[in-house]
Amino acid sequence: MLKGTTGCGKTRFVEYMAFRFKRPLYTVACHEDLFASDLIGRYLLKNDETIWMDGPLTRAVRIGAICYLDEIVEARKDTTVVIHPLADDRRELPIDKLGQLLTAPETFML
Repeated sequence: MLKGTTGCGKTRFVEYMAFRFKRPLYTVACHEDLFASDLIGRYLLKNDETIWMDGPLTRAVRIGAICYLDEIVEARKDTTVVIHPLADDRRELPIDKLGQLLTAPETFML
């Protein structure tokens, strides 16, 4: 976890880490209206069909990228609870709507 005042370089540091590790970076600006589906994904209507669209957290897990949750303390508690099994030793992301359990590769960073 990075902690510091506004403008001290937290985001720039994460961007530099992604550059140095040669990893894609997904940045999510957290706020009180952020839902778990905004992170994980949701079903969308496209033309005459319903398709699943991965959220930024799911995309980062699938490809082993870095996912930066900017201002995570601003997010709703029921939203942040979805990252618990991903942030601990299990390194798993449950996607209930798909009935999937993704295991994060070693290259994934949160």
